[in-house]
Amino acid sequence: MAEITVIMPSYNVVNYIDQCLESVVKQTFRDMEILVIDAESEDGTLGIIKKYINKDQRVRLIPSKRKSYGYQVNLGMEKARGKYIAVVETDDYIAEDMLETLYKIADKTDADFVKGNHDDVVMLPDGQFWSRTVGALDYDRKLYHRIITPRNYPELFRRDIYFWKGLYRKRFLDEKGIRMNETDGAAYQDAGFLFQTLSLADKAVYLDHSVYRYRRANEGASVYNPRGFHYLSEEYAFIGRKINAAPEEACKDIEPYCYARLFDQCAGRARTMAAQGCYWDGIAEAVGEVQSRLLKGYENGKLNSSITGAPLWKELVMFLHNPEEYFACQMYLYNGKRKIVKDLIKKLENYPQIVIYSCGKLAQFAYCLLEMRKIKVTAFCENDIMKWNTKYLDKDILSVEAAAAQYKDAVFLIANQHYSPEMKKQLLRLGVSEKDICFFGLEYDLLLLNM
Repeated sequence: MAEITVIMPSYNVVNYIDQCLESVVKQTFRDMEILVIDAESEDGTLGIIKKYINKDQRVRLIPSKRKSYGYQVNLGMEKARGKYIAVVETDDYIAEDMLETLYKIADKTDADFVKGNHDDVVMLPDGQFWSRTVGALDYDRKLYHRIITPRNYPELFRRDIYFWKGLYRKRFLDEKGIRMNETDGAAYQDAGFLFQTLSLADKAVYLDHSVYRYRRANEGASVYNPRGFHYLSEEYAFIGRKINAAPEEACKDIEPYCYARLFDQCAGRARTMAAQGCYWDGIAEAVGEVQSRLLKGYENGKLNSSITGAPLWKELVMFLHNPEEYFACQMYLYNGKRKIVKDLIKKLENYPQIVIYSCGKLAQFAYCLLEMRKIKVTAFCENDIMKWNTKYLDKDILSVEAAAAQYKDAVFLIANQHYSPEMKKQLLRLGVSEKDICFFGLEYDLLLLNM
């Protein structure tokens, strides 16, 4: 019997599954079985799976008659022979030490589950990739590397929003009857799974170590599915049934955060729709169901501003009173962002060289946004002496003085929200013309990459 069963639900992921499977079979932890649950892919995915079956006896193909992510994962759980369960989505990939890192802690602590952090990854047209690490417990870092009872920290339901970066003890899942909702499609079924594991686990450990690579800006991802509100409504009806069936002590503190998480995801779908620049057809009924569920939490006092925070609370109140007005507001905001991008591209296209001033998070995002639109960046410049004469994404990082002297025909794009006036003055002192200086006037927002 294998120590770990890796479940890999797949459907038409021919562009990604090779890299994904390669990252699994090359794990430093070897004692595992790999179950690929394929829902009748038609794009060449099956051919790649069979290639791995032929060269690695740990890989098995299990056909699924249903195109349901939840059903596929549940089928994998029923077939699993491992002591632990991991789920890897086949349009992502994992760090080579993911399973070994999580297994050592799970085995040592006898935890019901162990989780690491993940990297958001954006693949760029030139073959480079950009990433940033996201941690579920970054809001309270003292909880890392400790054995905790998750239901005692109910805010986790808003912070720990992905289930695939973990290792789950199969005995815990089976004894508690934890399975996914088997609705059609591939969106939100992890919300119900997360609710069950967070409310029913007695021992869990979160590691401040990135183990999973989550591919962002993938236009085929489920977050862009126009049926998103339908899936959201179905999943939280499922969670509602689980709350009603669970012991009161397991849910009384976490239930308010379920309402908040529902609106987090509702707002996310509204922004996604706005970023795409069109209203999704046929969503009125599902939106009404989401609104009704949120109104229940609002009226019984379980959903309040102390949980959501003031900015999101204002959005929530607007949505509860008039969803159409809320959607229109989001559309207006993204139309403004769309114009900023359009105007920026129009200006940059006139320059043979582009230098981004700063190497911080916003500057890195600006680089990705330009590269995704085939606008080539020449170099970065910085005042941080430790970064001079190094590279980022294969581009040189120079001092500001060196960049101004070397790139006489360049436009300098300042990507810093806090010190941009001082940065502009510095460039002017170095002889850069004011017309050759512009600002990146957007906040970090991954939805803009596919806009």
